[in-house]
Order: sequence, then structure tokens, then C-alpha cells
Amino acid sequence: MYAQNIPEVKLKDNSTLKLVNLNVEVNITGNVALTTYKMKFYNGSNTVLEGELAFPLGQGQSVTDFAMDVNGSMRHAAIVEKELGRVAYESTIRKTIDPGLLEMTKGNNYKARVYPIPARGYKEIEITYEQTLVANNQKHSYQIPLDFENKLSHFSIEINAFGKKNIQITDTSIYNNLKFKNALGVKKAHFKAENFTPRNTITLEMRLEDEANLTTYNDYFNFYKSFKPKSRLKSKPKAITVFWDASYSMERRKLDKEFELLDAYLQYLENVKLNVVVFNNKIRSNTTYNIKNGNWNAVKKALENVVYDGGTSYIDLGNYITETNLLFTDGMFNLGDFKPTNNGAIYAINSLTSANHNGLSQLAHTSQANYVNLSNVEVKQAIKTITRENYKFLGVAENDKTYEVYPLKNTIVNEDFSLSGKFKANTTIELLFGYNNDVIDRVKVNLENLENSPIVKRLWAKQKLNYLKGNSEENKDKIIQLALKNHLITAYTSMIILDRVEDYARYKN
Repeated sequence: MYAQNIPEVKLKDNSTLKLVNLNVEVNITGNVALTTYKMKFYNGSNTVLEGELAFPLGQGQSVTDFAMDVNGSMRHAAIVEKELGRVAYESTIRKTIDPGLLEMTKGNNYKARVYPIPARGYKEIEITYEQTLVANNQKHSYQIPLDFENKLSHFSIEINAFGKKNIQITDTSIYNNLKFKNALGVKKAHFKAENFTPRNTITLEMRLEDEANLTTYNDYFNFYKSFKPKSRLKSKPKAITVFWDASYSMERRKLDKEFELLDAYLQYLENVKLNVVVFNNKIRSNTTYNIKNGNWNAVKKALENVVYDGGTSYIDLGNYITETNLLFTDGMFNLGDFKPTNNGAIYAINSLTSANHNGLSQLAHTSQANYVNLSNVEVKQAIKTITRENYKFLGVAENDKTYEVYPLKNTIVNEDFSLSGKFKANTTIELLFGYNNDVIDRVKVNLENLENSPIVKRLWAKQKLNYLKGNSEENKDKIIQLALKNHLITAYTSMIILDRVEDYARYKN
């Protein structure tokens, strides 16, 4: 899984605050990775500054904690409704009290307003983010971005992998001795250095085994199972439509990877009628090509000459839907949502780290297709996703002792699957898997209260949140209440750091 860019604090003059110390801690349990960046910045000017900590997160990543030093000690953030957070922040700024406000913006981007940054002084900031790892080619991959250009006074990284037999670091060329050692069932790796420039991103690879794990906490449960890929080849479509987003936000798309996907797919189809719709806030062009023997040179040339500007509207795209559709976009619409007018599989394809991953996934799955995130999936795997029929979770056999189980039925299953829910008493549930409505596999899970870990409740909350975000406007109040109870940052909630205990009580919902 490709991770986000490295965090940085930007100042009003567009310069960045100097980072002097960085400590990174990574804890991996099952298919969940928790990463903490402990950063110490230095303000070399004679002026008290205000800055903005900015960093985009990738698909499946979310912030779980935010802290800053306040009067010499680290103060952790509370979850509040977004508007209340802004009111609190502005009122405390006027009183020159140390606050920090972290918000999620479009495309899973996070920004934190940081104030004050003392003159000739230091500011310490901690960010913790969580990621559910997705299997690809029978392994979990996880990247820790460390592409720094400047030398740090102090740098350290510690990685703890719980219950992982087959985990390795792919490249340790500049991180001497960063190797895993066994310590009471935990794989540990550690590296530290002074006056050091951490230039290389660290990639962890964990080979999947045939595993099934159940964890519980009070009346919550989480079940994880790895699968060997199961899919059936679909018949080749006679006509397809490519929707090409030409809005300004797509200017930095990874064109080479998108072209690689198109080339592989058209070579596979060989002969097909191809309709290319270029759009931004309106339909800019609609051109039909007859592809023969996979030759798409004319299409490629036309797409290479596309100019990117304007906003994004999906409103009129439904008029051009065919049997199979490839929507190349980041999902960052601002002028109109997608409203298909007839049936057709819509494969949402994105190559940018900063994107509306959840929205694209919902759109694709609603049309019985897949979201292809080219920032973390190789083209070879993406082609399999498009050309093969989806193996799905078809639900749980009726059981009156379980409730609020997520995800719902008809969820696409690739190489691993996670189910969260609540249970009233010890019981056995039967999970159903197959194609369309045909049950091919049944998996029995014995639910009993093992009191494993409080993280189970959070995993359930995130699964429910993903479900609610399928219709976020209608479910706004439910999302806010879920986020406040489970310390989740969402489009409607923020994290805020305040100086006084009474301020936390005042803005607590």
C-alpha cells in the first residue's frame, strides 16, 4: 500500500518550517498498521508564527490521534463537530492560547492549523494514522514515506509486527541494522541516527498465509480471513466507454500508468468499439473509435493533447453509459454528482494519492464493478479486476444473536476479507461467498468473548462509517454521532487541541 507524502508545516509566505527531530513508530497487528510521526520543528525567526501542517493520506488511511506541546507538555486532541471546532479555535486564537485544529478536506487530505510557533523556539507535533492493509499478489505491502531532503539532528524508527511470521524490509541500504528480530512473539526492528538524512521510503512486505483470525472486545467482534484469488473470466464486451476527466485537479495524473492500463485492456479486447468522452464541468468531446487488433494509437494521441482546467461535473455522464465503462478520475467533483441513466458496469480508475477513494469505491460497487486505485495496485492486477467476474461476500446466514454487521452483502472480495459486528451471546455464524446470488463457499465462525483488544470496537466503527458514507448527506447526523463516540475524524468532525480543561468540557458534545 502506497502511503502519503511526508508531513510538513507550511508558513504564510509558502516556505516550510524546519524539521529538526523525527521519531517514527509503526505497530502492525493483523491487517491493521498504526503509524506515529513525532516531529520537532524549529522557528529560527524573531517572530511568533502560525503555520499549517498539511499531508494527504492514501486509500484506507485515517488519522487517529493529533497532539502538540502546550506549555511544555504534549496535549492530545478531542473530537468535535467541525463547526464547533472552528468556533473554538478562533476564540482561543483571539485569547493567544495554544490551540491546534486538524480537519479532513476533500480527497482524504488533512490539514492542521498550528499556533503559536514561538520565536527562536521549538514546536512539537504528533500525528498518528491508521491503515487497513489490502492484500495484493498474496501479500500485504506497507510504505513508510521518508523522502526528506534536509539533514535532521535526530532520527529514529521503530517497527513492531505482532503475530507476523513472514515480514521483511525490501531495502535497508541507508538504514543500517534495520532488521527484524524476534522478541517474545513480536518481530521488532529499530534504527536511530544523529545528523542524518532519511532519504529512502521504507517498504514492508508480509507474505499472506492461509489464515483466519477472530478478535473480540465486549460485545464487538472482528473476523479477518485471507483468500486465494477467486474469479471467473467475463465475456469480452463489444463496446466500451472511456470517461476522461480533464478538470484542473487531474493535471498531475500518472498518465504513464493510466496509459499502461488502457494499452493492456485494449490489447486484451483486440477488436472493440470505443467511445471516449472527455469532460470537466461539461462534456468537452465525444469521439468514437473502432479498435482493431488492439491498435489505439489515435486514442492515445488525442488523450496526450488534452488540456486540464475547470471544475468537475458528472451529471451528464450517464447519457453515455455502455455495457462496460472506465471512468478515469480522482472523484473530486464539485459541480455535480454521477447519476447514471441506465445499467452498465462503471470501473472507477484513479492514479493519484489524493482522491475521493471512498466515493469512487461506492460508485463502482453500486454498478457491480470495482474501484481501481493505480497508486497502490499494479496494472497486471488491475486488468484482472476489470476482466473477471467478481467473487463476493453474499451475507451472513440468519442468526438472531448478531446485529449491526458490516460490510453488507454483495461486497466484492479479492484476496482478504474483514467483517465486524456485535453479538449478544456466544454463537456460530455462517458467512456466504460466491458469484451473483450463487453461494459457492461457506465459512463458519465461532463467536465467543475473548476480550482480545479495544481496537475491535474501532474497526467496527470504521466499517459502519464506510457504510454510512455511501450516502453521507442523508447520514450526516449518524456519522457525527458515530465519530464523536469512537474518536473518528470525518468530513463533519475535527480534532482540536485546547489549552484548558474547561475548554474541552465546553466543546464536548
